[in-house]
Amino acid sequence: MSNNSEIVVVGCGSAALVAAMAAHDKGCRKIRILEKAPYDEMGGNTRFTPAFWRFAFDSQEEIRDLVPQISDEEWKTITVEPYPADNFYNAIMDCGDGRPNKEFARWIADESNDITRWLTGHGVKWEFSDSFVTATEDDRSYRGGLFMAVQGRGPGLVEYELAEVNRMGIEVEYDTAAVALLQDNGGAVTGVKARKPDGSYEDIHSAVILASGGFEANPEMRSRYLGPHWNLVKTRGTRFNTGEMIQAAFNLGAQPYGHIAGTHATCVDPVAPDLATLELGTTTTRVSHQWGVMINTEGQRFTDEGMDWLFQSYVRMANDVILQPGNLAYQIFDAKVDNLLDKLRYPHADPAVGETLEELTDKIDVHKETFLATMAEYNDAVDDSTEFSPTELDGCRTRGLTPDKTNWAQKIDTPPFKAYPVECAITFTFGGLKQDFDSRILDFQDKPIEGLYGCGEVTGGFFYHRYPAGSGLIKGAITARAAGHHAAQL
Repeated sequence: MSNNSEIVVVGCGSAALVAAMAAHDKGCRKIRILEKAPYDEMGGNTRFTPAFWRFAFDSQEEIRDLVPQISDEEWKTITVEPYPADNFYNAIMDCGDGRPNKEFARWIADESNDITRWLTGHGVKWEFSDSFVTATEDDRSYRGGLFMAVQGRGPGLVEYELAEVNRMGIEVEYDTAAVALLQDNGGAVTGVKARKPDGSYEDIHSAVILASGGFEANPEMRSRYLGPHWNLVKTRGTRFNTGEMIQAAFNLGAQPYGHIAGTHATCVDPVAPDLATLELGTTTTRVSHQWGVMINTEGQRFTDEGMDWLFQSYVRMANDVILQPGNLAYQIFDAKVDNLLDKLRYPHADPAVGETLEELTDKIDVHKETFLATMAEYNDAVDDSTEFSPTELDGCRTRGLTPDKTNWAQKIDTPPFKAYPVECAITFTFGGLKQDFDSRILDFQDKPIEGLYGCGEVTGGFFYHRYPAGSGLIKGAITARAAGHHAAQL
């Protein structure tokens, strides 16, 4: 192929749009984007995300130009702790219990700063997120690499990238689903079969970049790969991420890779709809678990609520909740932590409230005697010798419990007491297709399948077990840029 050859991008979330932009940057002028969703529901999972953005940088001055809307006077009140690439790499590896592909983790960490600036050059705008600020009257401090979000959140990111794609003269074909991959006798992928809005089919002959998301919205694939308890789980993102193109790639010999049975999940209020809506956004999310305890309907604790920072532990919490009876648990807090609960989400909740723990049990679905015994045992096990500190892994813990709480353990003894019901809901899947550093999809012999690329949630090997928040979109952008660049130069 030459620079004038055609590329078809399957999907229209951020990864898909970045792939198209990158291919255009390298001279390709025949790019088709196929979006299975109608226009009103376009954008994949990207539109449902708060668009938090984790990336590496070595000094506060290095990010000044990313937020030009902040005045010089205001800038003097802001402190941003550097986040070296090694820290990002370690976060991916630690959350994955050492299982992520080390070269992939290094790739994401090392390119995270450059891709952020590349996207800025393509029109994406940024802002600091108050979800991650430690504030005093005269100073705002941001730590841990996760302090920035896209202006306008997920919908804003799609809007910026779509505007750039349109400026390049690339059109999106909505309500047009890729349903199969085309292959020649030599095993190369030569295009896709697409179902058009009128129900007719078209064979499109081109290099193919799969950016069509995971299989989180497909109950059959969830049950097959994640387990039967994932069959009825609620979906936090688009209803169109149903995995057909991952399966199509498997069928022609692509290598499954990564944590196929793993998933990004989050605790949500049971009132959340079965399928996410943009109107609700993330308001039903409940991720302040570290300030209290989690209790199942049998009245028992079942997880270490203080195992790590919120944005490196919340996925584990949800994956633990789904294993509880009825996929239901309660986050229990007392008045001491009211000011620490997530101010973006918990004000939308309707918790059970009691002046005593016994009164609280009458308002929630738990085994009363076991619950009260569990709470008494927990309070007795809190080690008061360490000072509680919400801004660090404080080691304030319990001793002698199974499991112990290893950070931010305080006695729950100050009324009123609150119980927030939560269940597990799925966001995206971790496993998928194996790729190389040009985002070419590999077969079982680790050889590239000619003509086939993948990026974003389609590919695996990056995340296992847990997930450092703010990493998904940037992983999608890095893998998509590689796919677009290489496909354009075949």
